[in-house]
Amino acid sequence: MPGTLEVRFVLLLALALPHASTAGLLDVNPGAAFEGSLGLEITVQECTASATLNLSGALAGAYEACDSIVAGNATVNSNVTFRSTTIALQSGFSVAAPATFSARTEPFFGVPFAWLREDSPSSETRYHAVLRHRLDGLTLGGADQVDHLVAYSSAGVEWFRLVITYDVASSQKRLLVVARDDSGAAIDSAGAELVLPNGWNRLEISWLAGPGDGFLEVSVNGSPLAAPTPGLASLDNDTGRIDYVRWGAVSGSVTGASGSFHCDGFSSW
Repeated sequence: MPGTLEVRFVLLLALALPHASTAGLLDVNPGAAFEGSLGLEITVQECTASATLNLSGALAGAYEACDSIVAGNATVNSNVTFRSTTIALQSGFSVAAPATFSARTEPFFGVPFAWLREDSPSSETRYHAVLRHRLDGLTLGGADQVDHLVAYSSAGVEWFRLVITYDVASSQKRLLVVARDDSGAAIDSAGAELVLPNGWNRLEISWLAGPGDGFLEVSVNGSPLAAPTPGLASLDNDTGRIDYVRWGAVSGSVTGASGSFHCDGFSSW
């Protein structure tokens, strides 16, 4: 099982309409400590400085790199800003109060996705996570979908996804849950999506690999999937293994989307 990973920050994910130039932004609260390997990963189209920075020790000021910035065993003692294509905050990275830290990616026209990657799992057959988000600032169209949390094997196989959708008739944002079985088929909660109200929501996720007794359980503010949703409680997914997870705005279809949303309070074990 992975050790408990505590993440204490707000991830502002700018979902820009095509031809807008809004950057992904990561703000870390003063006094935050990072455990495990995680980072903000956003691919950008244009980059003018070709460099990779590996940072450690006491940090101060602004750091820019085209390819990547990797910070481990590093402490932010004053106001610090990172700008790069890929930014990885590894084990030992911390922010000493009252210092502030932000990480920003360069604008990329028409590509709005940004996520945090958690690397603490290692070929796990059981995975549990708790997270919080606030979607008030996010506007979605009826055809829009945002993959919010995706769990992968080391080979990149997606074993489950939590997808933010929008129901036009009820004007509600909802959470669609999707799991994969050993055959590669997708089993989802279509028709029994969980409502995502305004304000802060607490999501809890439990996944287990098993030969017909695997499952994916999800709740929002303590309310679980109805029934439970047929199929998600009896998965034949015993070959499933989780090696890393992406959380934020991982992928999807957001042609009618605008605005941003906040993520915080991520823990996994």
